[in-house]
Amino acid sequence: MRLEGRDAMRALVAACDADAALLYACLVAEGGKMALAKAAQAMRLDAPRAKKAADLLVLYGLAADASEPPPREDPEMAPAELATARRQDAHFRAICDCADRAFGRVLRIDELRRLHAMYSDLGMSAEAMMLLFQHCRAQNMLTLRNVEKFAYKWADEGLSTYDEIERHIKMLEERSLRTRQILRLLGIYDRKPSETEQKYLDKWVASDYANELLALAYDKTVTRCGKLEWRYMDKILQSWHDQGLGTRDEVERLDRPGAAKSAPRAETVLAAVTQRFEKKRIERERERERRLAELRERDGRFARAERDLNLCISKMARAEAQGDREGASALLRERERLYTTQAQILRDCGLPPDWLTDKPDCLRCGDRGYIGSSMCDCFERACRDEEARRKGTREPVGV
Repeated sequence: MRLEGRDAMRALVAACDADAALLYACLVAEGGKMALAKAAQAMRLDAPRAKKAADLLVLYGLAADASEPPPREDPEMAPAELATARRQDAHFRAICDCADRAFGRVLRIDELRRLHAMYSDLGMSAEAMMLLFQHCRAQNMLTLRNVEKFAYKWADEGLSTYDEIERHIKMLEERSLRTRQILRLLGIYDRKPSETEQKYLDKWVASDYANELLALAYDKTVTRCGKLEWRYMDKILQSWHDQGLGTRDEVERLDRPGAAKSAPRAETVLAAVTQRFEKKRIERERERERRLAELRERDGRFARAERDLNLCISKMARAEAQGDREGASALLRERERLYTTQAQILRDCGLPPDWLTDKPDCLRCGDRGYIGSSMCDCFERACRDEEARRKGTREPVGV
């Protein structure tokens, strides 16, 4: 077991899975350790359901997989040596202060040993380690074990500097955005995918399947199986990929060889509106990225100011973690100066001050259509308009 008390209860609520909650109760009853096969028998679950529950507990930091190697730490570091290192090494002190603030408590001695092992083994800068803490927190995975796993994994991939890790995190965020889009196409809004489900999602993101192809594969899977079967859906997508089919029209033409060309299959109102919202939001994000890239190429000052701004924000976090109010105030002024510099560059280029500002039609949901798991008013209105339009043109409504 990794979490206890209120933290564990919050994580279980976030996981939103009855099997995971029952497995956690079994772990508590057994003193924190239990073989998965024994737990499955006690809960009267088959092996796949028990494995999914265990994956969720690991994913949410509630438990650790005993098959994983133990955490790395520096066994020779005595408490007094750790205290001396924290007091005399400004970089290690900044990392420790940031960790204390991220976790909301003072780290234990064994945790400090592991943190020092990461710091001494990998040679990551304080700014890079802060990025790592921020990333784990943003992913709701803030445990020292997860920080450690990411740090060593990224080091093995040759990532150690602030810029390298920042670019990598940006790539992960883009992949995460696409994953959330696919989950919405599959009707999953209120939970995280399990480890096995995530593997399929990663594969589909890497294959760059179009939304219309994913929606068609999902429809065929549910029609055939009565529910979402990930393995079956993956086989459908892989079959189409192997045949070089990349659009819904190509798949449907293959399914009806020799048949006269017919009107495309009608989408449900919900599916049509969801795809329209996603397309609009993705186009807006791509336009902003295009504008950023154009501005960086057009005026080198903007790229430098952008880089300096990211570094300034990281230094601010470190100063605040150290309680350095004077330093934080100076960095706050520097941040405002960089914002002013960026605004001046926009004016010099003849561009309006809000040229890079995201402008969704709906400020409440950001054109996502949902606020949490609840449908936004703008999405409901779009569904009513689409339904009225179809009735007026006699298109199938298919809600």
